[in-house]
This record gives sequence, structure tokens and C-alpha cells, in this order.
Amino acid sequence: MTEHPLWIDSFRQIRPTFKLPCRKSISTVYVDKVYAEMQSSITHDLLEANDLHIQLDGWTNINNDGIINFVICKPEPLFVKFLNTKDNRHTAEYLKNRIVEIIETYGKEKFFVIIGDNAANVKKSFELVKNVYKGYKTSRMCSPWFTSLMF
Repeated sequence: MTEHPLWIDSFRQIRPTFKLPCRKSISTVYVDKVYAEMQSSITHDLLEANDLHIQLDGWTNINNDGIINFVICKPEPLFVKFLNTKDNRHTAEYLKNRIVEIIETYGKEKFFVIIGDNAANVKKSFELVKNVYKGYKTSRMCSPWFTSLMF
């Protein structure tokens, strides 16, 4: 797109001195830079926040790979982690370990609830997390999680 003549002409008309980057630069340098900046911003926001909850959801993508996404809400949702579980089974122990990693990264004292679906492995992983962190509440297939899937 950045190399299409009409696109180049449009930018020349708007700002003649601006030089569009080539598609290789956009797909490597710029994407990596923007990703790093966003990760830094998200990490900063979550480390500054006081009350957080974590949501996880798993499904299969179009390539039939098992995917698990983790979102932390403060209350605004922030995407924090994506797991391609192709080489790892979705066992309760595996999920528990990933949840604990995320909680420890942003501060265990800040989290008050974990939300996920009603799958057996998720239920079991939540029980395992509750054994690690006494007092955590867990919610499965609750209305906030279900509503978040709709939008």
C-alpha cells in the first residue's frame, strides 16, 4: 500500500516533504518499535494501577492452533499476553503457571478476581491459583466475561 502510486501522490499533496517508508521498514522496524512502546506503556499503566482483574479465554485460530489470550482490566481492558499452545497442552497446571506468572509480574496484591470460561481445565486451574493466593475470587462464565466476548 505504501508503494502504490495513488497513495504516494496523496501524501505528496498533503505534505510534499514527507517520505513514506517502504513496506519492509513498516513490517520490521516500525512494527517492532510500536510494539515495544505499547508494551512499555501497558506495563507502566498496570504497575501504577491498584485494583486489577485478569481474564483469560482460549479458542482455536484459523490455523487450528490452540490460543489463549490474557487481558487485565483496571477497569479498562489491556491485552497483556497471548499464548500459542501448539506445543503445550491446556492442562490446569499449565494454565495455573501462566496465570501466576502474570499475577507476579504486575503485583499479586493488586488482583482481586480471575475470570474465565467454564471449561474443566480452567475451573481446575482457578482452584490451583486459589491455593497459591488465598482469598482470590474466581468467576467462570460470568456476565462480564460473556459480555466481553460479544463485543
